[in-house]
Amino acid sequence: MKKRSYAASALSLLLCGAIVAAGAKAQAAEGKDKEDKAVGGLGLSGTAPAAPAAEGELQLPATPEKGLVRLHVKTDNQQFQLKRNVATIMTSATTGVLIQEVICRAPCGAVVDGRLGEQFYFGGLNVIESDRFQLINYAGDVEATVKEGNHTMHSVGGSMLVIGILGAVVGGIFALTGDAKIGLIGAGAGTGLAVGGYLMYAGPGATTVDLHQLPAN
Repeated sequence: MKKRSYAASALSLLLCGAIVAAGAKAQAAEGKDKEDKAVGGLGLSGTAPAAPAAEGELQLPATPEKGLVRLHVKTDNQQFQLKRNVATIMTSATTGVLIQEVICRAPCGAVVDGRLGEQFYFGGLNVIESDRFQLINYAGDVEATVKEGNHTMHSVGGSMLVIGILGAVVGGIFALTGDAKIGLIGAGAGTGLAVGGYLMYAGPGATTVDLHQLPAN
């Protein structure tokens, strides 16, 4: 009888110990779950910590200086890239290699530092490059509307301009050294062709950039 009583007591103690251990484990798990929710873990409540900004990425201050802008590009051709000429490495006395920096691609949204008056332009694969422009007169959020020129007008106008200039030069030389009348006619025709080519090349054949200051938030 005493052996059975001891065995029953021991079994009761083991069961009580197991119940206490299970209760402690459940309480610890509940506390851990509340802690995860508080820091925005797997639970639905709480806010996850914000992701840090990329290292080395230029940030726009609350009151930016002139020339420090966040550029928003508006264009129909998403191949346009904002570029900047960095340096020219001379390979000989008359030739060199132009080093360019690609800053962003449309629609961009990057912070650009143009406080030193650097010259920027839009280019890219199979697109007509824009003229150079500066950002020194702008600060904060700026919208750049980029409208690509007509490729046919650009090519034909450029060819007419070159041929017209050559014709005007040859006509002028011929007028001085040969038949003045024929030379003057050739020079006049070449000048007219050059003027027409320039109007096509610099007009509908050119890519334009319109910068617009956006209101502060």
